[in-house]
Amino acid sequence: MAEEIIPIFMFASIAVVLWKFLETRHKERMAIIDKSLDPLAYKELFAPQMFRVNPFTNLKWGLLAFFIGIGILCGMQLDNIYSVREFIAPCIFLCGGMALVLFYFIANKKSGTQEGNQ
Repeated sequence: MAEEIIPIFMFASIAVVLWKFLETRHKERMAIIDKSLDPLAYKELFAPQMFRVNPFTNLKWGLLAFFIGIGILCGMQLDNIYSVREFIAPCIFLCGGMALVLFYFIANKKSGTQEGNQ
């Protein structure tokens, strides 16, 4: 019984989400036309705000991946030395946290802002 209901609910939920998305988009466009605005000018007005690229995003994820790798290696070495597997997870989280703190200081220095001077 449940095997037949799950796909029905899955496709129905996808259809409802798609329907609401298209309905909302249509209402927005009709509101723009009602206020006698040009839809292309409206799109250009908000286009720069849609895709703001943070130049430090790649640095953050790169540092995090690198330090998590270091944490895994340190945890495995501690496991080899002391034969305790409970060292691996704290090493991963500790190194990941250190990566994010390091990223904060690097991004803060590169952007030229200090925490108190904003």
